[in-house]
Amino acid sequence: MSAALLIDILLWGSVAGVGFIAWRRGRTVLVSSLREGSLEFANIMPRIAIGVVGSGYIAAVIPQEIITGWLGPDSGWLGVATAVIAGAAT
Repeated sequence: MSAALLIDILLWGSVAGVGFIAWRRGRTVLVSSLREGSLEFANIMPRIAIGVVGSGYIAAVIPQEIITGWLGPDSGWLGVATAVIAGAAT
């Protein structure tokens, strides 16, 4: 089993578990949590899409050697700090 599949199973399992708990607490809790979750999903999806498309543009514009130098395995803590800042900015 791949790591990605295991992570997906764990995430969906936790969602199902929390959904079951909300269902056990009553219909109003279940409906309000579904509504809030749906609104959060609708708010965050455009941001994720912009981030994915933007990272594709950045990867196409910046040469691979520069990216590897700044973020590659030999970049050390500076590479980690650069990745954290870039991730926070997007």
